[in-house]
Amino acid sequence: MNFIGLLQCLVTFVITLSWNGQVVTNGQDVVGNPQPKIIGGEQAILGDFPWQGMFLQRTSPSQASLVCGCSLIATRWVLTAAHCTIDRQSSDILVRFGTVDKYNPESSAKEYKIERICQHPEYDPNTLLNDISLLRVADNVQYSSYIQPIPLPNQGAQVPVNTTCTITGWGSISAQIQILPDYLMEAEVPVISNDQCSQWYLSTMATTQLCAGYKEGGIDTCQGDSGGPMACPTAPSGGQYILQGITSYGRGCAQAFSPGVYTRVSEYVTWIEVTTGSANRLFGTNKVLASVCLVVYTLLHLSNNAAF
Repeated sequence: MNFIGLLQCLVTFVITLSWNGQVVTNGQDVVGNPQPKIIGGEQAILGDFPWQGMFLQRTSPSQASLVCGCSLIATRWVLTAAHCTIDRQSSDILVRFGTVDKYNPESSAKEYKIERICQHPEYDPNTLLNDISLLRVADNVQYSSYIQPIPLPNQGAQVPVNTTCTITGWGSISAQIQILPDYLMEAEVPVISNDQCSQWYLSTMATTQLCAGYKEGGIDTCQGDSGGPMACPTAPSGGQYILQGITSYGRGCAQAFSPGVYTRVSEYVTWIEVTTGSANRLFGTNKVLASVCLVVYTLLHLSNNAAF
C-alpha cells in the first residue's frame, strides 16, 4: 500500500475531526419535538430544481406515500436526512425524480428502487446531530433536462451569513394545521449565523448545523420537507447552485425567532466521498486505500466521541 497515500488519508480525517468535533449543549432542549419538516413559498416550475427527489415509503406492492425529500448527487447516490431513514429498510423505499406534481407525475418522472441505506454512524436521534444519510440507487439514474445532480460544496466550506438560499419540498404550507400541497413548493431564506441562531434557540448550534430563515418568521420548511435540499448560489448575484443544507428540524414552522435548522453538508463531504467511493479524487484509484480510509475515519470518530 502506498504509505504516502495512507498518510494523506490520516491527515485528511484528522482535519475533518477538528471541523466536526463541537458538542451541542442541551441538545434535547434545542430539538424539543422535531418537525419532520414550505410555508410562505410558491409553486416550483418543472426543471428548475432537477435534483429534488421524493422519498417514498411502500404502503403496498403497488403504492407508496411521500415521507421526506431528498437530493440527487450522483448517478447512483441520493442524500437525505438520517431521521428519514432510521428504522426503515431499503426494500421499502423508492425515490422519484423529474416531477413537481405529487399525485400525477409528469412524463419526465422516473422512479428507482434503493438497494442500500448508509446512515451516518454517529446520528443521534435525540439531538438530531449528524442528521444525514446516503441512499444507493439500485440502477443508474438517467439524467435529463428535468433530472440532474446538484454539486456538493468543498469540505469545510462556509456559507456566508445573509446568503439567500432556496428551500424546496412537498411539506405542509400551513403552520397551524397540516395542509399538504399537490405540487413542489419553493421559497428563499437567508443564512443566519450559528451564534444568532443559538441565542434564539437558547442552546448552542453545532458547527455541523446551519440555520436559515427570518427573525419574524413567515417563511420556512415544515412537516414533509425533511431530508430535502437547501441550495445556495455560488455568488450573491446568482450562479451555480450548491447543496449546502439538508432540512433537519425546527421549533414549529415559520415562527418568529425560530429559523429552520439544516445539516451543514460541507462538514460531511469527506464522509460522502469515502462512503460513495468517489474518494478516488482524493486517494487515486486504489480501492484498498479508500477502504482503509473509511475504517480509519470511523475509528477516529469513535475515539473522538469517547473523549467527551
